Amino acid sequence: MAKKTEKKQGEIEAYQHEADKRKNTVPCELASYDTAKPKQKKFKTVESIYSRVRDILEAARGGAYRAVNFAMVQAYWHIGRVIVEEEQKGKAKAGYGEYMIKELSERLTNEFGKGFTISNIKYFSFISRLRLATQCVANLG
Repeated sequence: MAKKTEKKQGEIEAYQHEADKRKNTVPCELASYDTAKPKQKKFKTVESIYSRVRDILEAARGGAYRAVNFAMVQAYWHIGRVIVEEEQKGKAKAGYGEYMIKELSERLTNEFGKGFTISNIKYFSFISRLRLATQCVANLG
């Protein structure tokens, strides 16, 4: 029984000794800024930190791009829905639909820049119709 107690006591002392050593040191990344360290070690640590920071920024940008793309697809669908609703009110007479799309294209391009060509606005309308058709088919099943 005494041997087990001595062994446990030795393990506890060794653990405390390691904990004390860790308490009196600075983290690896910060230790590299100590002037006593070789310059190559500093460079490797800066490279490591730079690489980690770069990964964080790239992940954040990727998430932002995906969020913006999702928001724009939703906006395009809503634009298409507004056009389809207007057409379904019976105002889509021979020329009115083309005139409306051409007018929207010009005004949106003037105010918001590229991306609002006549063909794109027709695609917005198509996306809306496609989604409505998909919902109708889903409701049948």
